This record gives sequence, C-alpha cells and structure tokens, in this order.
Amino acid sequence: MTGQITRINPPQLHATPGYHHITVVEAGRTAHLAGQCPLDAAGELVGPGDLDAQIDQVAANALTALTTVGAGPEHVVRSVIYVVSDDGPVLGAAWRRLTSSVIGPAFTTASTLLGVAQLGFAEKLNAFNSGRCRTSHPLTSFSGAKPWIHFPKSASMGLMDAMSLPANRHCPIARTLEVLGQKWNLLLLREAFLGRTRFAEFQRIGIPNATLGQRLNDLVGAGLLERVTYREEGERSREEYVLTDAGRDVLPILAALSEWGDRHRPQETGRGVVCTADGERPVHLEFRDPDGEPVDRDAVTISRGPVYHAALAAAGRSPDGDLGADPSS
Repeated sequence: MTGQITRINPPQLHATPGYHHITVVEAGRTAHLAGQCPLDAAGELVGPGDLDAQIDQVAANALTALTTVGAGPEHVVRSVIYVVSDDGPVLGAAWRRLTSSVIGPAFTTASTLLGVAQLGFAEKLNAFNSGRCRTSHPLTSFSGAKPWIHFPKSASMGLMDAMSLPANRHCPIARTLEVLGQKWNLLLLREAFLGRTRFAEFQRIGIPNATLGQRLNDLVGAGLLERVTYREEGERSREEYVLTDAGRDVLPILAALSEWGDRHRPQETGRGVVCTADGERPVHLEFRDPDGEPVDRDAVTISRGPVYHAALAAAGRSPDGDLGADPSS
C-alpha cells in the first residue's frame, strides 16, 4: 500500500519545489523500469525540437509502463529526468511541465533533474527514468535505490517568486523582463527583424535545439511571434515564425540595446547592427514630451506610478518596507 511509503523533508534542509529529500519504504519487492523516451508506439520520435511535446510523450510512456505492472505515479520513490539543455529556465520549465503531467505524483519523492549535452540520438530532448523500485506481491509500493537526492532549484522559479512583490508586480519594466529577460529571446527577436522566420535559420545563432524550441514557444505564447504554416513544392507542410504587432513593438528596445552597446561596449571593427530608415538614413532614439519637444536625457527620471503607491497604502506599508507579498495578488 502507498501507506508503506514515508516522505520526509527535514526542517534543517532547504525547501523544495515539490519533491522530498528522503523517501522510506518499509517492505516490498523490487521492480525496475527502463528509461522512458519521447517515442510513440511505432518507435518514431515525437515533436522534434519541441520540448513540451516530448515531455508529454515521455509522461504517457512512463504511465503506461507503471500501469502495466499495476502501479501508479504515486508509487514511484526514485526518479531521474534528463533534459538536453544547460539553460536554467528551460530546465525549470521542464520540471513544471512534468510535475503537472499525468505522472506528476512521481516527483513528490526522491527526484533529480539533470541538464545534459546529448541523449541517445539526435533531436531527443528529454528522458525519464523511474529507477529502482520495490514492490510487494501484489504490487503495493516502490522503493528507491538512493535515500537522498538533491534537485537544484532553477533560477526561473526564483524570478517567479520575486514577481509577486509590489516593487515588481506593478512595474512594466519587470513585466517586460518576464518575457524578454533571457538573452536568447532578445537575440531571436533580433533575428526576426533581420528577416529570419524558420527554425533552421534561428539555429545559426548557436542556440541549442532544445532551448530554441522552448524559446520560440515562449515568444509565441507571449504574443510576440506567431506560427504561420508554409509548404514548399514537393515538401511537407512546416511552420515559420513571424513577428506580431507586439513583437514589432520591441524594435525600440533592440535599438536602445544597440546604441548602448556601441557606446559602452564598442568594437574596433565598427558597428555590427545599424538602425536605419528606408535602409539608408541612420536613426537614433530620443525622449520627447507630450508636445513633441525633445527632452535631454539627463532631465529624465524614473519614478513609481500611482498603482504602486495605492497597493502599498492598502497594505499599510511604506515604500521602504515593500518586500512583503503583494496585497492585490
């Protein structure tokens, strides 16, 4: 029975994003599950370049393997997830996808997630291994081979927690960084402005395939890119990624980054990116007041808006003590 499994988080150890530091099983026999991969019943790879689709297939395969021996995800006491990426936010997104999947309960016990350089064959982005299990007869519980596993909390989870603070929740800069804060997102948008639309074209900037698929999905989900189906003669239908109105509104941000880089991180060989009007006349950014008059940069300041101060007032806090939870969240 699942009651024979005890999951423990000692108070002396750090909090976890869902798993337990220690899992104890009193008795049972052992079952071993092989690593589950993103392959369908015909052995075909599911979702090339699409980490979410591959995670969903891995979860479905793992559930099939468990139910075949009369078990469920709640019986797993040891799991390892392998993801082809060294990007913390991608690994964090993979963990959240798995914990909300059909085998989510498997990850409340001793679990670890690893970012790796390569799996068994090209374009396989993730795999799941439930490791060693012990079961009674009939099957009632699983027991892991290792009593303690550490899962490094991803940087993206910390960012999500920080975004609940009034200083960030009510700040358009912080909300923008939720979408554009990763370097690959900005570089992919740069490529989109340079006319790139296809997966293979975006690969040329050196981004790992798993990260590229996740980042394109993020930009589509945020409404900055949209998928458009195209088909070349004699080829199957494919998708390309095209800037939306919200995506085109990122242009001033890229222009500002370009100007800052030229001013503070210049190259001896000259400018690698140039903003022009009609492809000829160089342009630059400037501040203007409501009447359209230019304003010197040194006269411009950033200050908090009324919604921020209203949120603090409602919570009875001063701007110097705003590190608590957002009263409107």
